[in-house]
Parts: sequence; C-alpha cells; structure tokens
Amino acid sequence: MSGSYGYHILSIINIPEERNRFSYGITAHELAHARQHAVSIIHGTACGVLGTDWGGTPEGEAYRVAWEKDLEEAPGKLYILDENEYYESNLSENNAEFCSYYWFLGAGLNLFHDKDPVQGMQERAPNRFKWAQEYLDVHP
Repeated sequence: MSGSYGYHILSIINIPEERNRFSYGITAHELAHARQHAVSIIHGTACGVLGTDWGGTPEGEAYRVAWEKDLEEAPGKLYILDENEYYESNLSENNAEFCSYYWFLGAGLNLFHDKDPVQGMQERAPNRFKWAQEYLDVHP
C-alpha cells in the first residue's frame, strides 16, 4: 500500500494482494501533507498546486525548533522517525509521520509498546508533543 498527495488530491493505492486493506497510518501521513499545503497557502508560501514551503511558515519553523530540541534533550528517539534516513533528512516528511503518530494516539493505538501511548510520546518527543498540542489541537 502506498499514498501520495498532490494537485489537492490525496491518493491511497492498494496493490492487488492487499485489496480491501486500509492503512490508517498511510492515510494520516498523506493528510498531514495536505494540511501542510493548506498552512502554506494560508501563509502565502505555497507554490502552485504541488509546491509548498511549509517549513518557512511559523508552524513549520516551530516544528523544526521542537524537533531539534527533541534530538538534543529527549531520552530516546521517537520510534523510526529519528533513526530512518528518509524521515531524518526531511522536515516535511518527519512532520507528516509525526502527525500520523500523534493522530494514532487519538485512535488509541500504541506504537510505544513499553509505555502508555500518550506517556511514551510525551517522553520520547516532548517538544514535538507540545508543538502538536499547540498546532494540531486547534478547533475552528
């Protein structure tokens, strides 16, 4: 299963062997990219239907600072995000995956098998967790 976001369209692609399987994680990751694009439109940093400078928005900059603090201060790395080259090298990809983890907590899923899900994320990514509370937990 894979996903993509572009041209204001979120696509989730199943391969034939995985028919009728739904991946909350992939969908949440791609929704986070759509959200990044919306934030960049609001802040005037979007470049057409594909391009975005989400990292140049106040939200993106706050995430970068929180991520860097987590890497310096947190007692352990956050699951695969801070160890995988794909997520480690790209701000928007790390954020999209972090958002999907954060939203997983709302679904009651535990990616931190040795801890309570919320406690695990607060301990392993305290600064990004605070970022999420400020930027993701907003209601119109």
